[in-house]
Amino acid sequence: MSPNFADLLLLVDSRLPAGGHAHSGGIAPGIEAGLIKDIDQLEIALRARLKHQGPMQAAAVRLAAKGLNPDEIDHALDIRMPSKAARAASRAQGRGLIRVADQVWPEIGFEVTDHHHPVAFGVIANSFGASDLAPLAFLQQSLMSGASAGVRLMGFDPISVTYLISQMRSIVEEVSQSIAQIEGIDEIPAGSLPGLESLTENYPKAQVRLFAS
Repeated sequence: MSPNFADLLLLVDSRLPAGGHAHSGGIAPGIEAGLIKDIDQLEIALRARLKHQGPMQAAAVRLAAKGLNPDEIDHALDIRMPSKAARAASRAQGRGLIRVADQVWPEIGFEVTDHHHPVAFGVIANSFGASDLAPLAFLQQSLMSGASAGVRLMGFDPISVTYLISQMRSIVEEVSQSIAQIEGIDEIPAGSLPGLESLTENYPKAQVRLFAS
């Protein structure tokens, strides 16, 4: 049976082993540093991630899902991500995602690579024939992964966090639309969030970690 839109939704689920179950996208380091103590602060962090890093990641997903050379897209992300720890986490998540896809859909025969997470997501979406929806799906996955860290680490009310996710839908759509006309790798925007990246660099030194990043 060929993958379809319902299969793409599996990649968005924060419980996916390679998704928000293991990676928070920098929210866990923010909590560890004491900068995210309530849902309002969680919202600020999630909005910052979407607006500053979202366009770069979504553009990479779009191009990979359109069938452009994943190695070239991957290199473009490397030079746009100053944090070594963030690059390592992105590649780990990308490898994990491809491994999951290869086991769930063995008929496709995914090749396990060392690509960044957005590139791996786009490659999988391309095989599903879901290139147009891939950037939006990736951004939603990124939002949900970070939000789930607030529930698991801080015990935030799940209903309140779900409401927060629903209220941020317009930002997800806005970022997705902002890269809808990008056709070339050189057009991938550069988006940095120095504060979050600094926290990500220090997070591997934490004695106790529920998330890999």
